[in-house]
This record gives sequence, C-alpha cells and structure tokens, in this order.
Amino acid sequence: MKRTTNYADVLRAQLAGNPDLKEMVEEAALNARIANEIYTARMEAGLTQTELAERAGMKQSVIARLEDADYSGRSIRTLQKIGRALGKDMHFSYFAKPTHTNIMTITTTSTIESSHNAMQSEEVHYSFVQ
Repeated sequence: MKRTTNYADVLRAQLAGNPDLKEMVEEAALNARIANEIYTARMEAGLTQTELAERAGMKQSVIARLEDADYSGRSIRTLQKIGRALGKDMHFSYFAKPTHTNIMTITTTSTIESSHNAMQSEEVHYSFVQ
C-alpha cells in the first residue's frame, strides 16, 4: 500500500475502514452544525444568551449548552422554542448520503469565485455565513 502524507486521504481511508468511527464523526459534525445555527441566529438577532433564554422561557445555561458543539441532547421541542423566540422557522430534511467523502479546504486567501467553482465541481452543497 502506498504511503500518503495527505491528511484528507488518510482520514478518508480511516473513515471508509471503520463504520463506527464514521458514524461518530458524522454525529459530531451534525452537533457542531446545530450549535452553530443556534449561535449564528442568536447573534444575527443581536441577543445575548440570557435574552434569548428569557424569550424562550428557559435558563441561560440551557442556551449555552445548546450552543456547545459537544452537546448531543437537543430535542425537537427545544429547538422549536428557540426558533419561535428568534422569530424563525425550523426546517428539517433527510438527504441521500454521498457515495464518497470529499474534504476540501477553502482558505481566507481563496477567492469567492474559485471557491464556488471548486465546490460545484465536487457537487458540494454549501451556504455562506456572514
């Protein structure tokens, strides 16, 4: 087997050969995305954790926990309360799993056009966060 020093190749090989590890990585990534969505929506609304907690009828510590990427105990009901408190709808979808994993690095020196083209060529779905 050819040795590689490309981290993305090493990671892809490890995930392909270990379904349990792949599942853990996917769960961690989902938790991070949900935490980031809550944090971003709160910041866009110009609210502190305490202010959002008051609007949602919960404690500030609950908001802090929901914004923690390592937390995995979020309920649909709690997420709906957060959405209502922010004046936003919550959407949920299942997507077909890709048949392969693409890991792509876009740096701060990448142009938006080159990043967009690179992601389109790899059929990556993305959104911009301000």
